[in-house]
Amino acid sequence: AVVEALYSATYIENYLDCVENLPNDIQRYLSRLRELDATCQ
Repeated sequence: AVVEALYSATYIENYLDCVENLPNDIQRYLSRLRELDATCQ
């Protein structure tokens, strides 16, 4: 479980680093997709 948690933390860190560097319009688009996904569930 500890190893899985470390992998998850690393994945999330990498994801956030990537997302930070995306242009603003793509960030907005991804945020909108997340909102729509949350409403559909």
